[in-house]
Order: sequence, then C-alpha cells, then structure tokens
Amino acid sequence: MSSFYSLITTIGRARIANALALQQTISLTEMSVGDGNGSDVMPTEAMTALSNEVYRAAISQLSIDPANPDQLVAEMVIPMDQGGFTVREAGVWDDQGNLIAIANFPETYKPIVAEGSGRELTVRIFLQVESADAVDLVIDPTVIFASRAWVNSRLNWQIVDTPGALAVSQKHFITAAGTYTLPAPESVKSGESIIVASRPDVEPVISVAGGSQINTDRGADTEIIINGDVQAEFVMTGNQWEI
Repeated sequence: MSSFYSLITTIGRARIANALALQQTISLTEMSVGDGNGSDVMPTEAMTALSNEVYRAAISQLSIDPANPDQLVAEMVIPMDQGGFTVREAGVWDDQGNLIAIANFPETYKPIVAEGSGRELTVRIFLQVESADAVDLVIDPTVIFASRAWVNSRLNWQIVDTPGALAVSQKHFITAAGTYTLPAPESVKSGESIIVASRPDVEPVISVAGGSQINTDRGADTEIIINGDVQAEFVMTGNQWEI
C-alpha cells in the first residue's frame, strides 16, 4: 500500500451499502483536515473522527473520476485567511455527521497571511466506493468558490462580486448572481468590447443601461444570461451591443 492513501470507514461502508439496498443516496457535505497531533497518521476503517481536527469546511467540488466510474473525487480549498497549522490527515463527512472516508496527507504546513506567506491549499481525496450511484453529487452552490489561483490564471481579469455596471475594455469574472449592466451605446465607441465570465454556479444576467437590446445569433433581447463557466464577449457594433 502507498504511504498515503484513503479508506472508506466502517460507518461509511455501512451507509453506502444501506443506500444501495434502499435505492437511496447519501450526501457528502463537508471535509476536514487535522494535524495528527504532531505525528504521521495511518488511517483505519474503524476511525470515526480525525486524530486532531484543525479546520473544516463545505466540500467545494465532488465528482466522478473519469478514469474510474466507481471512484469519487472530493475537494476542499483552504483559503488564504485560514492556516497556521500543519495538515497530516483529511476526512470526508456526510450530512448526518458521519466520517465517511479518512486519508493521510503529506505533511504540509498551511501558512496564514499574518505570518508573511499566505497561499491557498487544495485538499483532494479519492474515494473508492462500491457504486457512485449511492452518493449524491449535488453540491450546495452557495459554498462553491473559485480558488484565487484559478482566477489568477485568467490574466488581467477583474473579480466582480457585486451586481452593477461593467466597464468597457475589461475582462470581468463574476462571482455573485444578479444583474450586471453594459454601458449605454451612445457612450461606447464602435468596436469596443467587454468580456464576461462567471463561477460555474453563478448565472449572471447582463443588460444594457437605458434598456437597449443586445443582438445575438437568435435575435435581440434586453437581457442575456451567462450560463455556468462560459466566457462571453460583448462587442459594440454600430450603435448596439452584440454577443
């Protein structure tokens, strides 16, 4: 066995077996990390808690491994403002407070900004289950967020977390639902553009100041919804916005 591995706990196996028998699902909702009380951790199926939990948060992503349909991938991002501890273990929890899976983790210190070195830490656990059909893959969209590294990979993008006006010649990455407004056509030169993208769980509405329509390949409309993780470019053509 590898030095670092994950296990479905005894409780986890029982919960999954029961869900399959009753044709139901279980909901995985949280992940946590611990410092192992200062020592390396060897996970066992009998564990019902981490050796010493130091941080817990909602799962940010849960998906089926494309290379193995019976393996799930659970992911949590520890943000820059949390830290000051060493991660040696991690766990996945269901909505009833049961530790479903346990894993050990390569010893990793998670700094905090106040220490002079802030960074995010992504914790990812692979779960080998009898059938992925027993696990509910729906994640609460209110707790999903894009990591700063993911956003920064979009060079020169402006993070927008409050509905309002969008600026010309800018790339806007929207992180909150609501209506966002393109400038009135008379204030924009022909050929100028605005690029918009959003978090996968956010579907912002784009309109035009003054109520003008936006041309699309399906006709014109006063509002456009940006679906999921789609990038859209709005270009001023003549005296009307076009997508």
